Amino acid sequence: MSINAMKNKLIILSPIVIPFSTVPMFAIGSQAHITIFRAYFFLIIGFFLLDIAVKGRIIISSNIALKAFSFLVVYAFLLLCSIFWSDDSVRSTLYSSYYVFYLSFVFVFISSNLSQKDINVFYNLWLLTSIVVGLMCFFEIYFGHRFPGSRYFDAERVSLAPTASFHNENNLAVYLAVTSLFFYAKLHDVNFLLKIIINLVLLYFLFIVVITESRGSLLIFAFGFCIYLFFSGKISWTIVLLKFALMLVIFIGLLFFIPDKLFLAIDEGVSVIENDARVILLKNAFTAMSENNFFGVGAGGIESYNARLGNVEVENTHNWFGEVVANTGIIGGFIWISAFTFVFFASLHVFKYGDVYFKACFFVFLLFPFWQSIVSSMIQFSMFWIFLSVFLKQIDLEFYRQASQKNCRFVRVM
Repeated sequence: MSINAMKNKLIILSPIVIPFSTVPMFAIGSQAHITIFRAYFFLIIGFFLLDIAVKGRIIISSNIALKAFSFLVVYAFLLLCSIFWSDDSVRSTLYSSYYVFYLSFVFVFISSNLSQKDINVFYNLWLLTSIVVGLMCFFEIYFGHRFPGSRYFDAERVSLAPTASFHNENNLAVYLAVTSLFFYAKLHDVNFLLKIIINLVLLYFLFIVVITESRGSLLIFAFGFCIYLFFSGKISWTIVLLKFALMLVIFIGLLFFIPDKLFLAIDEGVSVIENDARVILLKNAFTAMSENNFFGVGAGGIESYNARLGNVEVENTHNWFGEVVANTGIIGGFIWISAFTFVFFASLHVFKYGDVYFKACFFVFLLFPFWQSIVSSMIQFSMFWIFLSVFLKQIDLEFYRQASQKNCRFVRVM
């Protein structure tokens, strides 16, 4: 097997490592930790660099990959420059390297020569992995067994909500809420028995999201279902309402089987950061940016800024855009807004040609304003980078398919 083929195999298998994004392997200093997920990414990027070394050149075969590479170079340059005006050069260097590392993975994914068949295998692995995570949550809820990376609070700060291997119940809830849209997309091409199983899985995922008390994830689940239902074409609303009523009855029945200790956790609240604290964190981000409007306070600088202020218990902004503009200023914010605007219009262009998975991805992308504000930091949330990678790769494949069809028509005319 060639180096490039090995790299592609690792990319296809990457959904398997999503739940282990916070499971540490070893630490470098007091702040940097090498997790299973990051080590896996290192391996993929390593094969990519080794392939370049063997071939003696880098091949950027598509317009999407070229734009991703351009974004990587420009933003990496901005991040590296931010080290020089940051108050905490060590933290800034660390966070700059994290962003460059994850953006490099996105570029490697897009530039890979994966086929649509490979992408379908990727999604199937994502769905199977989520079922395993759901089973792990079941054992956490009903048997009190904690898995590597799970978070467990003491008696005074009760948090018995399931976290699987995510360490954070919000990250778990976002993962299940987003994955639910992929399951819903799967309903279009399976037999009756599998439809029943998938509906039960969706119901169970909703159950877990509710008991984690992740309000934003619950909104993702509800809004995602509604917009996907709206674009699903001809449907029987009578059947939809009957299904909803049946699932509601089953869901209420499930609530009676929650252990008493979990009800205690829900009563006392498992959310570490309340709404007022999130507002304070966002205000801190824009206040920090005002110190250096154009370039921000440097990569990772907002965490040092929050620590100095001490008006909240946590340092992460819990809002990715707030984190971007605080760390890299108006210029960094403009770069990211431009990138997401390009992705949005590119995805609109290929939406009607995309398969059910691509359409599910598109709706997840529309929900980004919700889920980017739930998790503590995108640097710590592996699913975002994998999701963004496969979404861009699907756009890339569709552009390539359309270009190929145009070339074929041109050849026939000639």
